[in-house]
Amino acid sequence: MGIANPLRVTEQLYFMHIPKCAGMSLIAVLDQYFTIDEICPLHDTFKNFQAYTPEQMAAFRFIRGHFPYKLIDLLPGRPRTLTILRHPVKRVISAIAQHRRLEEQGVPFFKESVLNLSTEEFMKHPTFGKAVSNVSVKYLNDVVGPAKDPISLSRAKERLESFDVIGLVEQFDDSLNLLSHTFGFEPIAEAKEVNVDPKRSSKSEIHQYVLDLIVEMNKEEIELYEFGVQLFRERLAQMKAEQAQPTALITIPAPTRLDFHQVSPGQGWYSGLKHPKYGVLRWSGPETTSYLRIPLKAREHTLRFKVLKAIAPEILKSLVVEVNGSVIPLKTHWGGEIGSVIVEGKIPGSVINPAGKTTISFKVSRTLPFKSLASRLLYRSKQRIPAIEDNQWVGRFFPLEQFHFRYSRLKTSTIDNSQRVGLLYQWIEIRPE
Repeated sequence: MGIANPLRVTEQLYFMHIPKCAGMSLIAVLDQYFTIDEICPLHDTFKNFQAYTPEQMAAFRFIRGHFPYKLIDLLPGRPRTLTILRHPVKRVISAIAQHRRLEEQGVPFFKESVLNLSTEEFMKHPTFGKAVSNVSVKYLNDVVGPAKDPISLSRAKERLESFDVIGLVEQFDDSLNLLSHTFGFEPIAEAKEVNVDPKRSSKSEIHQYVLDLIVEMNKEEIELYEFGVQLFRERLAQMKAEQAQPTALITIPAPTRLDFHQVSPGQGWYSGLKHPKYGVLRWSGPETTSYLRIPLKAREHTLRFKVLKAIAPEILKSLVVEVNGSVIPLKTHWGGEIGSVIVEGKIPGSVINPAGKTTISFKVSRTLPFKSLASRLLYRSKQRIPAIEDNQWVGRFFPLEQFHFRYSRLKTSTIDNSQRVGLLYQWIEIRPE
């Protein structure tokens, strides 16, 4: 049986985020696959998650955080599961560095100070050393924090093996490929590092006898990690074997209008936003190029899509669409709402690769911080400007409070004022001629 099993819209995905295992970097990518209301907002404190009603838990399609394995038992059905492992010695060193940073930032995790403790003193402390040791084994034994009772390595191995995807920090790119293949995402180009140690603590800076102490205190997790490496390598080999097999490509019938409910993560999009009137919307960014990959037959198509809002008019004016690397001439018309446009172009059959998916690239000259939308928004009047042809943009600005599509509705929990966005997309239509 193959490992590829695309994530269905009816399924939940649970990412058990073991601390200091590149989880925030991965979350930043995977959040893009879902809409804001589908993502559980909690990341810590399992007690708070348990306070949700069964209906609330069932509504989340993506749950990610420092939660134990037993969260699975609270959900209405078995979710798809994912976790990332890291060599325990590196994870412990990174965890100690983070505890020092937290105290420097005024949000210490421990009641006692750790700033003046050496790594050896930290590990020998009756509380601190145990708190950062055998963490992945604890999570798989339903323990978050110090373990009061003995933890079972065999149970941890059994539960780890049940995960759909097991990744490794040390082979992060291969882990992204395995994740994409398993859940049916487009290949993820890269994941930007988030919440990393700016000083990059290294084992080479620590005396060998201290490293030996860390190894001794993490024997169970080291054995679990080695077991996870074996599982990872087996599944990676299985992925490559499956990818080598020819597959039938199912092309999209037409006419087809797609919303932006699901795009593949890591392709230049933010998490989707469900609006009561406009449906599922997505901002492009922070990169200047965003991608969609769609299987099409080798014939001419009409491409139409709607941009509901631009962060600035010059960014919309700079929009270039490429299909498999070929630029498509565009015409832009008024979209029916203030600030919106419908963009149209012809896709020649000669640029479509019938043996694979067609890549549609949306390129703009730059992106701007989201806060740019707070002080001014683009205004267009149906009476004064009925249509805009050949990408010629005309418009003026007016105060936000006069705009019927409120700034607060555009804002999402994963886009803060400093993050860079380009265009807000509503739908795309591809019709064969």
